Amino acid sequence: MRSPAIFVEESSELHIRKKRLIAKFLSLHRGVSIQHARHLVNILRSEVSHCVGNILLPSIIIAPASCFVQAATYVVLSGSSQRNRGMRHKAAIIIRHQDFKPLSYNFDLALIKIVPPIGWNNHPIELAQKPLFPHSPGYITGWGCAATGPKSAKIILNELQIIEMNTIEYFQCQRFYKLYGENITLTMHNFCTFDPSKQKRGCEGGTPFIRNGKLAGIMPYREHSVTGKNPQVFLDLGHPDIKEWIDHILVEFKSVRK
Repeated sequence: MRSPAIFVEESSELHIRKKRLIAKFLSLHRGVSIQHARHLVNILRSEVSHCVGNILLPSIIIAPASCFVQAATYVVLSGSSQRNRGMRHKAAIIIRHQDFKPLSYNFDLALIKIVPPIGWNNHPIELAQKPLFPHSPGYITGWGCAATGPKSAKIILNELQIIEMNTIEYFQCQRFYKLYGENITLTMHNFCTFDPSKQKRGCEGGTPFIRNGKLAGIMPYREHSVTGKNPQVFLDLGHPDIKEWIDHILVEFKSVRK
């Protein structure tokens, strides 16, 4: 029987990204079919898994701008629940938000035009139309890893994961980070999620927060804590400022010759 996970010691020198779904107990991780997240794709940087993206249109992917700060070859894998399988697409055009700054959570957004377009086994997802309120239930999805303890081996998962989460109050999010000696600047363009048990979270760049079947937010690449002590920060895709930029770039893409 094929194992659903690869076990890697924390001290390994292998180039393993930490931007993955994590939890303290492997039992929380049960792989699901791509049919449960047909909007999701895996983004490779120089042939190494790097971030996840979400399909807005057959040829347009939305992901954090922070996933594309290095000059490299970016490839998108679609149509598979296995992390390193699927149809390959070239990232032909990458447009990052003009106000994006690498050390900020604000405007961490990019649209990517891919070739060839996404096939039948994947499906675009609709964007949320309004900002999220605190205490909104939803779920996150992506490829991930598990941690059985703060100093134990990290378990790299190949199977697609789905985890239910809730948003929290803005002030609670800031307070948690200050409690652990981290000062972050959040704006009205952000929202946070948190699991009180600290056993599950998303920490993969581009991890989507899905609410009522719509894409409500994506997590920045820099949001990658390997413990569940802090909330997760997302860019609120339902905010009017964010939606206006997305609509503008989609119009620009349509004017680009295929």
